[in-house]
Amino acid sequence: MNRVAWPLARLLLLLFLPALLGFPGMTGVSNQAQFTCSGCYLWLKANAISGLSDGNSIGASSLPDSSGNGYGSWTVGTTPAVFKEKIVNGYPSVRYNGSADYTVNAAGTQAVFKNRANVFVLAVFKLASSSQTAGATPIFFNTSMGSANTMFAYYINQDAANKWSCSGRRANGDSRTGVTGNTVTTNLTILGCEIDYVNTTMNAYENGAFVGTNASFQTTGNSENLNAGVAFSVGGGPALAGILNGDVFEVIVGPMSIRSAATAAMCRKYAVTCTY
Repeated sequence: MNRVAWPLARLLLLLFLPALLGFPGMTGVSNQAQFTCSGCYLWLKANAISGLSDGNSIGASSLPDSSGNGYGSWTVGTTPAVFKEKIVNGYPSVRYNGSADYTVNAAGTQAVFKNRANVFVLAVFKLASSSQTAGATPIFFNTSMGSANTMFAYYINQDAANKWSCSGRRANGDSRTGVTGNTVTTNLTILGCEIDYVNTTMNAYENGAFVGTNASFQTTGNSENLNAGVAFSVGGGPALAGILNGDVFEVIVGPMSIRSAATAAMCRKYAVTCTY
């Protein structure tokens, strides 16, 4: 290689190799930065929290909505969840203690699910113990703050011993239907659930891999016209017997079209080996 070509090749290597490997380099680009959650209805992520130190309580405005839709005002449990630094791959979490911790967004969140033809819900969490209180849930969305009117939830240890389930009911209180997944562990887990109201199906995924389907989730066209009493909660809720014992890193709600991109981004971000 001549004297001109070799320095040029070295410069190009320094510029682009970090980005190709997924790290910010001189280009300022990384694999994670490419995921913008465009079109998402709700995007909660612990690494968007600012102004808190390790162990500080999550307050009413501590957990911002990175979707740009403004669902960042919360009601917290009697013993608030806490912010924890550098839990997985250098990223922070919101930690729940399994008893009185939960965060509920009750103001305007009916728009997250209202009149959607389909919805994809993703949760990134890590349990402190694989033995959870029955009904503990990292995500719970309902229409009247009561479990009889659950619109959607990821339950832990509810329908089968020590297994997670992607579940839901119609707003009129029909029997809960969904997909029961694998036995829960204390490993970081990325759960995804597609809710297709038009085709009345629910599909569940764990770390990118398809787990199962339920073809009778909903019997009407679009999702219910949710009333003013709806709430979206993380970690549990005031009407639930089970509160999560563990860490929640991210919650994403959007159209089904984001599933592949959102899942791949979370697998890269948290260094989880995923199957597609």
